[in-house]
Parts: sequence; C-alpha cells; structure tokens
Amino acid sequence: MIADRYLGLRKAIIFGAVLLVVGHLGMAYEGPPAVMMGETVSRSVQHEQAFYLALSFIVVGVGFLKANISTIVGGLYGEGDPRRDGGLPSSIWGSTLARLWRPFCVLIWAKPMAGVMVLVLQGLGC
Repeated sequence: MIADRYLGLRKAIIFGAVLLVVGHLGMAYEGPPAVMMGETVSRSVQHEQAFYLALSFIVVGVGFLKANISTIVGGLYGEGDPRRDGGLPSSIWGSTLARLWRPFCVLIWAKPMAGVMVLVLQGLGC
C-alpha cells in the first residue's frame, strides 16, 4: 500500500534493500555476553533492543522488497503473454540460487574472521 500510493515500485525496492542492509549491519552490533545470576539470565537491555530493532529492519525490508519485485517481474510481460507464467518462477530460482551460494561465500571469506564479520558480509550481500 505504501509502495502503491507514495513510493512507487522501484523506490520501494530500493528502500527495502537499504532496510535489509541496515538490519544485517545492525545485527553485527555485539554486546557483552549474558550472565547467569542464580535462576535468571541477565542481558544488556540496550544491546537486546538494538537486536530487535535490527531484526525489525530486516522484516520490514523483506516486506518491501519481495512483494514489489514480484509485481515488477509480472509487469515485464504483457497480458496474455505465455512467458509471463514462467517469469516469476525464474525470478524465484535466481533468488534461491543466491541464497544457496551465500553460506559458501561466508564460509570462505569469514572463516578466519570473527563471527560478527559473517553478519557484516551478509549485510553487504555476500
């Protein structure tokens, strides 16, 4: 609805991608380890809130990105074009292959690095 009325499809996709990058980079914001105090676990409230904020950026970014990309792919072909039905699965396959490739990139590049760098690399799209 926001993309339809205010942003437009392309700007909504860019906005969603930026939110995804910010969310993944925000996940790299690491706090002190949790501490057990008897039966309870004590965590840094500031870092826990930063985690949930980064997670919400990722969720909203995916919402903007996925729905609008599907609409653009559907608009690539005219009404009644037989290729239109094959366009969306091709787009989904491309996205799936990228998701399958990402863990290998992260394993290769981030193995000597700290765990935080894995999140930074994912935020950069690797």
